[in-house]
Amino acid sequence: MSKQRVLVELGLPYHQHTREYIWGIYDYAQRNADGWEFVTDPFDFYETFRPGMLPVEKVDAAFVATRLPGPRLAELRQAGKPIVNLAHPEENLGVPCVTADDIQVGRYAAEHLDQPAVQQTLFVGPEFRRSLVRLEGFRAELLRRGRPEPEVLFESEDMRSGSAARRQKHLGSLLRRLTHGQSGRLGVFAFSDSFGHAVLKCAEQLGLTIPEQIAVIGTDNDPLICSLGRVPLTSIGMNFRKTGYVAAELLHALLRGESVAPVTLIDPQRPVERLSSSHLAVNDPLIAKALTVIQEQALNGLRVKELMAYLPISRRTLEIRFRSVVGRSLHEEIERIRIEKALSLLEEDKWPNSRIAQACGFSSATRFEQAFRQAMGKRPSQIRNRKVEVKSAHGAKAVTPPKRRPSR
Repeated sequence: MSKQRVLVELGLPYHQHTREYIWGIYDYAQRNADGWEFVTDPFDFYETFRPGMLPVEKVDAAFVATRLPGPRLAELRQAGKPIVNLAHPEENLGVPCVTADDIQVGRYAAEHLDQPAVQQTLFVGPEFRRSLVRLEGFRAELLRRGRPEPEVLFESEDMRSGSAARRQKHLGSLLRRLTHGQSGRLGVFAFSDSFGHAVLKCAEQLGLTIPEQIAVIGTDNDPLICSLGRVPLTSIGMNFRKTGYVAAELLHALLRGESVAPVTLIDPQRPVERLSSSHLAVNDPLIAKALTVIQEQALNGLRVKELMAYLPISRRTLEIRFRSVVGRSLHEEIERIRIEKALSLLEEDKWPNSRIAQACGFSSATRFEQAFRQAMGKRPSQIRNRKVEVKSAHGAKAVTPPKRRPSR
């Protein structure tokens, strides 16, 4: 294949997930697209993310990240350049899009907040498409689990452009109302880690204990934002690097003249649990101790019989109290920890089942496979070999590359 110059054009401020996109694109190019040249400013790499660094006729293809049409996108399309968009568009832009499966993001949040102590839930975020889709997944999974509809706080554009004090006051009044007189937790799903951080700060100002009275989960799993506050934030990873890798794969196909799907959805990563929504926060000291031991020892092959050595109580009494507080048996909680770890290892697809079984505390690969199928309804191989899910919006046909116009 002749040498290609690829303009990496991201219509977003430079931040953590932009770097991850670039790493994924670069990884694909290194493995599969020898000869790609990325257009950057030799003196300032951050210029990479500013549209129009080169005249459009000198660019062979482009990555963009935009929700709405813009002049540069129109210019690239008019010139017949293959383009892949890395953002969930507000409207059909006429170019293939690689984006997170936001329905699954919402489902993961609902699954995580499906805790016995959580009495009601709240979604907090901006009022635009991606936020609505995440709410759709969150609501559907809550209802499937027999939970009531979540409360919703959408911030308008006017509110988001206002002062931080005004936004905190608006959020605080809702949190105060939802937690007043409640004995259980309020479970909050925040659209982003930034929104999650704001919820935690507001909860602290109201004197709410975290996570005993309010449990919060965000998205993006930005390690800096999740660690900035007094209470570390639980968050769902968005697989930005994989998004970049798949986007590069699609762009490569367009450069070869092949058709690609109009929308490709990338599965998010499972939540990384931190203190903001910890399952370990319960009022019963013995149950809290049991949960702590299970958390620390489940992957080391812990059995219920061995757990009892840590607790001054009979097994039968503990089983009854544990199920009434947690909603699961001791054995089920141990298995839950193991299966969650196994899922993360299967998604990385680095180890065989025998090694995963050992790392997760199962006695054998056979026992691991049986437990996994019982818990997930699928075999480990179905997770390991799962292809990236591709969906066409409204039954749209695959996108074919535009006819190339000759360079001037």
